[in-house]
Amino acid sequence: MKLMKAVITSFLLIITAASSQAQSLPDTSCHMIVLDMHNASMRNYRDLGDILELIPGLANRDLGSTGLISAVRFRGDQTGHTLLLLDGEILNDPWSGISDLSLIPTEMIERIEIYPSINPFGMAPGGTVIQIVSKQFKGRPFSKFFYRSGSNNFSDLDVALHQSINSRLHISSGALIKKYEAVFGEDIPIESYEAHKLRAAVTWQPVKKLHFLYQILYNKADKDLPFPFLIPLKADSFALPHYKLMRYDHRFRVKSSVLGIKTELAVNYTDILHETHSSDFSHRLTKSVSRLAISLQQSTNIDAILFKWGLNSQKRMLEIPDSDTVHDYLHHAFLQSCFPLKFNVFSFAQAAVHTSPDGKTHFLGAAQLLRRFRYFQLTADFTQGIYDPSLGETQAVPYYLSVPTTIDQHAYWHQPYPQTLPNPDLGSEKTRQIQIACITNPFNWLKAELSGYTRNTENVIIWVNTENGMQFQNSGSYDNSGIETAVRVGPFFGFSASIVFNYLYSEDADSQSLPERPNYRGNAALFWVHDFFKKDLRVKCCLSSRYHSETWGLNSFYPAPALAYIDPEMVIDLKLLLVVMKHFQIIYEIDNLLDYESTTIPGFPPAVRSTRFGFRWNLFD
Repeated sequence: MKLMKAVITSFLLIITAASSQAQSLPDTSCHMIVLDMHNASMRNYRDLGDILELIPGLANRDLGSTGLISAVRFRGDQTGHTLLLLDGEILNDPWSGISDLSLIPTEMIERIEIYPSINPFGMAPGGTVIQIVSKQFKGRPFSKFFYRSGSNNFSDLDVALHQSINSRLHISSGALIKKYEAVFGEDIPIESYEAHKLRAAVTWQPVKKLHFLYQILYNKADKDLPFPFLIPLKADSFALPHYKLMRYDHRFRVKSSVLGIKTELAVNYTDILHETHSSDFSHRLTKSVSRLAISLQQSTNIDAILFKWGLNSQKRMLEIPDSDTVHDYLHHAFLQSCFPLKFNVFSFAQAAVHTSPDGKTHFLGAAQLLRRFRYFQLTADFTQGIYDPSLGETQAVPYYLSVPTTIDQHAYWHQPYPQTLPNPDLGSEKTRQIQIACITNPFNWLKAELSGYTRNTENVIIWVNTENGMQFQNSGSYDNSGIETAVRVGPFFGFSASIVFNYLYSEDADSQSLPERPNYRGNAALFWVHDFFKKDLRVKCCLSSRYHSETWGLNSFYPAPALAYIDPEMVIDLKLLLVVMKHFQIIYEIDNLLDYESTTIPGFPPAVRSTRFGFRWNLFD
C-alpha cells in the first residue's frame, strides 16, 4: 500500500495534478440554485467557504484558513447534514461526517449547484446537496497560473494545465500551495499553516458511447485544528489538533449508452491519514480513516418520462495501531421519475430504501411539483431525509488515539477530556422538509429568488453525560424555519448590484434557540465594470458587505463550556480587478475595509483587516 501511494504521488508530481471534468448523472429538473464562478470571482474570497456564503441559506463555519476545517451549514442544520460532492464524488469526512470546504481549490471550479431539498444523485443526506462542477477544458491545450500574496503571510499559488494526447485521450492536472497565519484574537497565539493540494484526471473515450475517467485528489496540511474546539451536537466535540493530515481521493468511473439506457458505474476510495501525539506525548502515531463507495446508476426516457434507478454502497473503516480495524456499512437503493403534467407542470418523485450502520432499514420519499410561467418558475416539494451517525460518533474514537489529560503547548490546550463510550446501536437522524420557492426573471436586468421552508429533525445525535462517561445518543428534536431571498439588478451604465437576505428561526424541543444561528444574515454588493483602449483593458470594482444579527456560541470547552454572545456584525470589503488583453488579470483585495472589531470567540476567527495582491495568467498553445 505504501509503495502504491508513493508511485501515485510521484506520478502527480511529474504531471502536476488536476481538475476533473465529468460529472455524475444529476436530474436537472429538480429545483436547484446555480452559482457561476465567473460572477463569484468579482467578490473577495480566500477559499470555497467565502464563495458559498453568497448563496441564500448557506453559512460557513470557518475555523481559520489554510489547512483548517471549513464546514458549511445550510438552513440551520448541523454541519454534517450537508452532502458535498465533487463531480458526483463524496467528499464528506467518514470520521465526522463534516463536509470540509478547504479540500477544493477554487480555481478548478466551473460552477456550484445547490439542491436545497431534493437530492437527485441517489444518496441519502439529511439535508442539502452541494455539487461542485469542475472546469471542463476542451479544444486546444491550456495552461493557467494564479498567485496571491497578502497580510498575515497569506500566499497561494495555483497552476493548472490541460493536454489532449489525441481526440479520445485527455489529461488535466494542477497543483495548489497555500500558506497562512491564522489570527484568533489578541490573547490567543497566532498559528501558521501550510497546505498542498494536487489533482489529476485522465479521460479516455474509445468509442462515442463509452467513456472512462480516473481522477485523484491529494491534500496535505501541517495542522487542521488550532486548538481543541467544540461544534455543538457533533462528533467534533472531542476533536484535538493533528500535527499532519494527508488525504487521498481516488475515483474510477465508466459511462455508457446502449439502446437508450445510460449506465454509470463509479468506484470511489478515500483514505485520510492523521498524525497525532500519543497520550503521554512521548511519540507520534498515525491513524487512518477510509471509505470505499461503489455506485451503479441507470436512466432512460420512455414517452417523455425520465426514469432513473441505482444502488449505492459504502464501507467506512478506521485503522488504529495495535488494534482491530473498525468498520461499518451503508446501503441505499433508489428509484426516480420525472414526467410532465398538464398546464406546463412538471413532477418529480423519488422512493428509496436505506440501510443504516445499525442495520435498520428506512423507507424514504420525496415529491416535487414545478410550474413554469413566462417570467417565473414556482416549485413546491416535500422530502424525507436521513443522516447516518459518523464513525466518530458510533465508535467513540477521537482524533487522538487515546484520551489525553493535558496538552502543554500553550494555555488554550489544557482542558481534560473524558472517556467517551462507544454506541454501535446509535440510530440515524430523520428529517422532513416542506419548501415553496419562486424564481422570476421578468427583465434582462432583474432576477429575483424567494423561498420559504420548514424542517423538522428527530432522533438528534448529541453528546450526553452518563453514569459511566460521555456517550453519543439519540435524544430530542429541533425545528428550522426560514425565508431566503436574493435579488440581482443591472447592469446600468456599467453598474450592477446584488442583495441576499436570510431569516432563520431555530429551536429545540424545549423551545430554546440553537447556538451559532443568527436570525438574520445576508450580504450585498455593488459592481462597476468599464472598458478602456478598445476593450484591451477592463476595470472591475466590487464594494461588498456581509451582515449577521446577534447570536450565541461557546467560548470555552469541556468540562465547563461557557456561553458567549456574538454581537451583530457588518464587514465591508473592496476588490479591484484589472483585465489586460483578456488573458492577464491583476487583483487587489481589502477585507474589512473599515477595520471593524468583531467578537473574538475560539472557533470564530475575527474579521481583521487584511489585503491581498495577485495575478492570474491564462496561456494557450
